[in-house]
Amino acid sequence: MYSQPQGHKWHEGELAMQRKSGFENVYGSHSDWIADYLPTQHAFFYMSLNYFVLATLDERGRPWVSLVTGGPGFVRPIGKTHLKIITRPILGDPLSHNISKSVSDSLIAGLGIEFRNRRRNKVNGRLVTSQTSFGADGTLTIVIKVNQTIGNCPKYINCRNLNLVEENPDAKIVYNNPDSEVLPIECVHLITETDVFFLGSKHIGNAQSESDMSANHRGGKPGFIRVTSDRKTIIWPDYSGNRMFQTLGNLETNPEIGLLFPNFLNGDILYVTGIAKNLFDNEAEALLKGSKRITCVSVKGFIFSQRALNLLGPIVELSPYDPPVRLLQEEAPSSSSTIITKEDSSAQLVGIKRLTDKVSTFTWKLDKKISYLPGQYVILDFSSSEYLNQGYNHMCDTAPLSLNDDWIRSWTISSSPPVENGTFVETDTIETTIKRVDSGSVSMFLHFANQLPPNAKITPRLVGIGGEFSPFQSTESKFLFIAAGVGITPFLSTLSGFNKIPKKDIDVVLLFSARGRETALVDQIESPPWLKKYVYDTSKGRVTKDTISGIEGILERDIFICGPNPFMRDFKNWLKDLVDPSKVHIEAFTY
Repeated sequence: MYSQPQGHKWHEGELAMQRKSGFENVYGSHSDWIADYLPTQHAFFYMSLNYFVLATLDERGRPWVSLVTGGPGFVRPIGKTHLKIITRPILGDPLSHNISKSVSDSLIAGLGIEFRNRRRNKVNGRLVTSQTSFGADGTLTIVIKVNQTIGNCPKYINCRNLNLVEENPDAKIVYNNPDSEVLPIECVHLITETDVFFLGSKHIGNAQSESDMSANHRGGKPGFIRVTSDRKTIIWPDYSGNRMFQTLGNLETNPEIGLLFPNFLNGDILYVTGIAKNLFDNEAEALLKGSKRITCVSVKGFIFSQRALNLLGPIVELSPYDPPVRLLQEEAPSSSSTIITKEDSSAQLVGIKRLTDKVSTFTWKLDKKISYLPGQYVILDFSSSEYLNQGYNHMCDTAPLSLNDDWIRSWTISSSPPVENGTFVETDTIETTIKRVDSGSVSMFLHFANQLPPNAKITPRLVGIGGEFSPFQSTESKFLFIAAGVGITPFLSTLSGFNKIPKKDIDVVLLFSARGRETALVDQIESPPWLKKYVYDTSKGRVTKDTISGIEGILERDIFICGPNPFMRDFKNWLKDLVDPSKVHIEAFTY
């Protein structure tokens, strides 16, 4: 008989992470979720798998992570206290080397994960060296004495259809550099293009019974892991999880870490060992835009094999919980034009004008006047809103992206500033024209704000204004404005500004495409003699390369493009053969 354990006692690193992240005393001093034996459900789950993740230590105590494979049953329990694995490590995997150098009771950890149904269970314990063996055919038998087991949530697991394949005869070890600190460019590409990686960490306590190891999974949208330009540091954001911080807690006390990056499409695989550091708040934001908690790993060694992984399959579905990809500050476009306001600046929503079924103009009254040019954007922070930020939730299937939302939004200012003596002056009133996005928490909230109680106030913090997408920063007088849908908003402000302060010999062509009723957005624009408007309803036909090549005087015009990313990319590609690329300007928020 096996009784329920008294609970895992948090070590100092886990407690430090819980405290730094604002979750102190959430679980008390122990967790009853962690067992010291293999539950029956875990045992059957492990036996159903044909791949398994292992974290081991080399002779210097550095963690490495391995992905081992076999037919169903290659991982099987021995009673409730031991787990047996029989596998043949793939080319370049450091597992065999680490096991051969292991001493009795070495730390080891495993992760069972099924990408088809997003199930994940962790196990850690000690290596039973007396029952570990190497076969003549390259097979490796490992026995683990179980110390801890726990089930994990499916939140950031992207569904894949993985299948075992024959070993590729062209597999090769490209780099075997266990002491190198600079990643080759092909390794950087693998890291920054993947949607999943595995990590191993350890905690060494004062007594043997207080030491343990962890193998775990991290997932997100492709590109969620970043690498610094010197190729020495790997950085990723920490998403909202179960608040236990087992992995990050280990790194607080023992910063050595192992990472594994698989390419499940071509079989390439990268093993990394390094030194990790957790960063918070301003320190995190200084490296990774919009992030409050990140992990940075300085590379200390790596092994890279091509076509070695015998487990392949495509992504079937990204997790709905995956947040948007955040770029490193050094990767992001320059934000030198962004002016950050004082901490106590705020805006209050004072008016809503509906333009279409999904597009409305919102009027904001500012507590302090600001200066801006037509075409620039405003940055608003809704994190203090009692209606939006509801605090911690472990899962939220109705609004999955809300779990990692920073509640900061950037919108183009669609109104133009007032004018005195032929110059734009400060104002305390601005407008933003916003499209309702069904998966967008803030835009949905604003579009239904008129249903709030009469005394309700929406007062986001005014973070700043910025942007270089303004023809008023240009010396030219001939322009081509290309917009799609709500991408017309910077041109609402700009064309209004031209009416107030017209440039000499001004000549503007507006090419606007939208679907159905959204074409009515162009009605917000006056029709002075210097403006030619061309409107295309995409439900009847799309704008083509031939459309823009026929624009009168296109070689003489400064060109501004705003719309969905694919729209802007297509037009930029079409224009590169027609005009000087320096004359083409793309809208991009830099905050």
